[in-house]
Amino acid sequence: MKKGSVFRQSAGMFIFIVAVLLITVFNNNSYYLGIIGLCAISIILTLSLNMLYGLAGQISFGHAGFYALGAYISTILESKFSIPFEWSLVITLIITFGLSWVIAFPILKLKDHYLGMATLAFGLLIFTIAMQWLPVTGGPSGMPVPIPTFFGIDISPMFNQIILITTLLVFIFCTSIYHSKLGIALKAVAADENAAKAAGVNVVRYKTLIFSFSGTMAGFAGILYAHSYLFISPEAFSIHTSIMILTMVVIGGLGSNTGAVIGAIFITLLPEFIEGLQDMKTLIYGLALLVVLLFFPDGLIKISRALSPFQVKAVKAVKKSEMTL
Repeated sequence: MKKGSVFRQSAGMFIFIVAVLLITVFNNNSYYLGIIGLCAISIILTLSLNMLYGLAGQISFGHAGFYALGAYISTILESKFSIPFEWSLVITLIITFGLSWVIAFPILKLKDHYLGMATLAFGLLIFTIAMQWLPVTGGPSGMPVPIPTFFGIDISPMFNQIILITTLLVFIFCTSIYHSKLGIALKAVAADENAAKAAGVNVVRYKTLIFSFSGTMAGFAGILYAHSYLFISPEAFSIHTSIMILTMVVIGGLGSNTGAVIGAIFITLLPEFIEGLQDMKTLIYGLALLVVLLFFPDGLIKISRALSPFQVKAVKAVKKSEMTL
């Protein structure tokens, strides 16, 4: 693993998170704190799918299913079985990882649009269970979530700050995977699966592992969402949510962790700028995606790189050298 690359790419995210943390400390407006927390949760969701789709080339239209698993399992453990938050967190992550691992074996035998349809079916299955299993999930009416505590201490007043810190840790984790042997192997699988097999890469093992990591991260985001809003309902985990997560990844820049952050923030904040056009929200999302795909096929990350001081200096240096020739 290239530690220098990991630290260098995580430095910008660290500065960004520290700046936002300072804002949350000096600003007690619950509305803005809620938006900041939702942006952070969206970043974790987008990073989880970006690791699966952007790195390994395995598309998923059902990531909202894992998102729902994290939210519902942790809530059920706490409300139905009186398990403390710190233990329900660990148990939920273990269960989500195990389910992701089991699901990965049959699903990852498929490719391209067949894989997409299979993941879509999984997402719809979890959504249907959440809607219909009334005694456990509350059905369409949803269910309240217990206040998060850590060994008896109420952590709800500082939960948005906790979400921000965990978002940074998830970003560092994803960046380290990109620069690890696992990341290199998955890039080879995404480029040409047959060539990767010929080179000795255990394709099934690596694809299953990254699918499990991705599903667990989405489940973790679900845990944070549930304990941030203290209420969950199936509407938050519909197919629309899966499409939104995929849109965040593509708009930000497929295969880029920084792009995933940009895409998540852009899509999460977009409704705040179209507040009077809620009926046209889906249309506006579609237009935004279309514009990015047409004019910035590499995502919004390409714009940020083009406008960075280092990139500008490099371009000027190249032009100057061309002029001298």
